[in-house]
Amino acid sequence: MLGVPYARYEGPRSVGPTTKYRAVLGGPCARYAGLRLVGSPSWAVPYFKQDEDGASAPPCLELRQQGAFRILWPVDPGTREFSVWCKHSGVTPVPRVRVAASPDLGISSDIIVEAQNVLAWHKIVVTVAGVATRGVLEVFLEQTTSAPGAWSRWDNVGVK
Repeated sequence: MLGVPYARYEGPRSVGPTTKYRAVLGGPCARYAGLRLVGSPSWAVPYFKQDEDGASAPPCLELRQQGAFRILWPVDPGTREFSVWCKHSGVTPVPRVRVAASPDLGISSDIIVEAQNVLAWHKIVVTVAGVATRGVLEVFLEQTTSAPGAWSRWDNVGVK
């Protein structure tokens, strides 16, 4: 986990468009795989850098209302695997990872894997079989509810 050291904790901060997302979410593997951590899609979703928690060490990314954080994932033909560590407040419905359909790459429908309904960090793995050609897939880390007290935390993206 790459992190940016801070002298003192000032509470979770909003992660702006100019912030280096890799410092919050991506491990060393994400940099070499060419992942582009681009933030929220067309709708406005606040996401925060959580400095007190992380899958192996702080920081991590936190979503506090319904919406998604978008990642662009370059892929080669074959079977591919995307993984991320998740922790959430336990409010249902649980967060999920969605790989968007891409008919041009041979992926005819969205692939969705939900987080476990536990309060501890756990790894979500999405296997994408049948990638037909080199291209870019969209991956969404989705907070599925805006219920009071709901949050999801994300850390350590990995790809194979």
